[in-house]
Formats: sequence, structure tokens, C-alpha cells
Amino acid sequence: GSKEPQKNELMLKYAGGGGGGGCCCPDKPGVPSFGWRICLAHEFTERRKPFEATDVSLSHMISHLGLGIRYLKWWYRKTRIEKKAPFIDTFNSIPLRQIYGAPLGGFGGGTITRGWRGEFCRWQLNPGMYTYDTVIENQFTVCLRKNGTTVYQQVLSVERPHKLQSWNWGYCGEYAFYHALYPRAWTIYNLPGQNVTLTCRQISPIIPHNYKDTSLPVGVFVWEIENQNEHDLEVSIMFTLRNGTGTKDDQRGGHWNEPFHLDKEESISGVLLHHCTPVNGYTMAISAKHTVSKLHNITLPAFRITFVNNLEFLLSYLLNESITLSWLTSGHPLFYSQ
Repeated sequence: GSKEPQKNELMLKYAGGGGGGGCCCPDKPGVPSFGWRICLAHEFTERRKPFEATDVSLSHMISHLGLGIRYLKWWYRKTRIEKKAPFIDTFNSIPLRQIYGAPLGGFGGGTITRGWRGEFCRWQLNPGMYTYDTVIENQFTVCLRKNGTTVYQQVLSVERPHKLQSWNWGYCGEYAFYHALYPRAWTIYNLPGQNVTLTCRQISPIIPHNYKDTSLPVGVFVWEIENQNEHDLEVSIMFTLRNGTGTKDDQRGGHWNEPFHLDKEESISGVLLHHCTPVNGYTMAISAKHTVSKLHNITLPAFRITFVNNLEFLLSYLLNESITLSWLTSGHPLFYSQ
């Protein structure tokens, strides 16, 4: 009757599948045998902190006095004269949080890191410079309908934030686990009481012997749905994305969204999220392929919520398909579909 067997049973059931590296059953749904795996309800008992300047011993200070003086000069010039954030800042270390999972994105084009609980929590849209802000609005939400009636709706997040309280938060983490094997990651959700299992496969374009495509600033989410019921269900996945990275620039205003549609080898629809800032403005794009399933894109150019004005979202509904997320800090938007 304890919760521990529930999560162990779920992990064992889906280990060894998923079609990734190290899997013994490529046609079996699930995750590879190798990699880092953790239940979404896990709590770390050991608390850690980053290495700071105050942790340096006196003997090391003396032996590295010249290096320390050069660093102090460089740090002062960066922070006080150039008014920029130093990429190595031992005086203002980022608090260590045990939340990070596999990042989205290729080599050299920036990355967006998702936590192992699914949060978008670390942003490197400008290569080499990071911001550590969790954007709680960036979520996946599932809706089950039977005979035209909604029977289940849930934000796939264990969080219970103070805003957006009309959303159904607080997914039970005991019924889900995360598995990372870079450049991919999987999250398996067993919907309590519904006999439905969702698999979210996160892909980054790390392609051997293809450095050009490996450098694309893009990531893909592929969803697989298992209905173990004897009756049919209509399953919808909603992705919400805020136009911004959680910094104060999000509230400047002037950001705007733009729907787009491409007809080339495949038919693709999506939305461009233009984030206009005085320095290093960027554009994020979300797209999905058209299939026999229904696809709806809704752009909210000035959606107001709590105390944040001009908060912009894209809502993208899809069934049994993939979502592509890409970003570009300068020049024209970039699209890549898989």
C-alpha cells in the first residue's frame, strides 16, 4: 500500500524501450536501459551549495595572489565600468538547486534547460551567458474526453504556484518519472485512475558527423499516448509558452507574436514569439506538423494575468504528434522540423 512500489513498478515497466541508445526493445514504449532516472516525487536529502570566494583557504589565497589580483581587476571592470554580468562571478554565486535535467538545443547556438520535473528553468539564448529563472507558465497540460465530455484535465507539473490558480496544478509525482540520456530525455506520466500513459520524448539535434545541423538552436518534443481502456478516448496535449525568459525584460512591453504557416515537404504551422529588447533581442518559434490529427494554434498578444502586463502565450493543441521549439538571438527566425 506504500507509494514506493508504485514508482518502482512504473520505472521497471518502461525501462529497456523507447528506441534510444542502449535499449533492448526498440519497438517497446518506454526509456533506454541506460541513463539517469528519477521519480518526479523524489526529494534530495543532501543539500549542497556552490563553491564561493569565502571557501578559499588562506594558503591558497597566498599561493594564487597574482591570479586573485588579476581576477579582481577584471571583475571590477566588468561589473562596475562595463555594467555587464561576468561569466565567472565568485562573489555572487548562483544558489545551487538540484532541479536541472537535459538541455534543449545543439552546440554553440544556446540552450534552454528543462528541469527533471519539467520546468523551463535555465536560459542560454546568448551563448555563454545564463539566466536562472523558472517560467512557471511554460507547461504541458493534458485533457481526456470520452463521448464528447471532459473526464480528466491536468497540468503535468507537481508545482502549486500562487498564480494561475484556475489551472489544475499539483500532478502527483509518484505516478511519473524522468529519464535522461543526452541528447534525449523522456518523461513517463501514468494518469491516475485513467488507464492512460503519456510519454514525452525530448530531442536535441546532436547528429554525429553533421556539425551544421548539430549547431541548430532547436528542440523537439514527441508525445506517445497509450490508452489501456477498452473504450476510445480523445486525448489533447496543450503547450503554453511565455514570450520571455522570466527576467525583468519580460515586462518592458513591445513584445509581439506572429502566426506562420509553411508548405514545403510537409505542412507546418506555428507561432513566432518576438522578444524586443534594446540589446540581444530574440525570437522563439513553436511549430507542429499537420497530420490527420487536429492542430490548433492560438496566439494571445496581450494576455493579462496577476500583476504582469502584456504576458504573451502560444497555446498549441495536438494529438500524437511533435512540437518543435527553436530560438534565434539575431537575424531572421529559424525553423527546423523533425
